[in-house]
Order: sequence, then structure tokens, then C-alpha cells
Amino acid sequence: MDLPIVGDVRGQGLITAVDLLADKTSKAGFPVTAQAGARMSNKCIENGVIVRPVRDRLVLSPPITINREECDFLLSALRSAISDIA
Repeated sequence: MDLPIVGDVRGQGLITAVDLLADKTSKAGFPVTAQAGARMSNKCIENGVIVRPVRDRLVLSPPITINREECDFLLSALRSAISDIA
């Protein structure tokens, strides 16, 4: 993702992790008090998608039965949440 607070996106199969960074250049994370993962998770829920926050990381674990349209919705909701918080 080409978003300013996304440091890395990785996964295996359908399980994906999105790392959030306060500064991509120095790879500095957010202060604990910022609760970046929790804030992002709440915004995703508002957008209709449930993600699991793990500190400054979002973990996506969609069902194996997910289809292309649902994947597109998930990515759109995630991108929107990240853009709104950034």
C-alpha cells in the first residue's frame, strides 16, 4: 500500500499483517499512548470490516470462503480507514 503510515504488508495464504509506522524513513513506531492499532481497528469496524489490532499492526484473517468482491470491499475499507487516521 502506498499510504504514509503503512510500513509493511505481509502474509501467508489469507492471513495478512499490516504494520503501521509513525515515520517510514526512520521506521519509528507510534507511541503506546497513540493506540494506533486500536484506533485503526475501530475505524475499520465503522467501515464494515473487522481486523485484529496487535500494537501497531493490523491482522486480517478473512474466511476461506471469501470471494473477489468481498476482498475488494475489505481492501477498500482498510485503505479508507488508514487514510482517515493518517
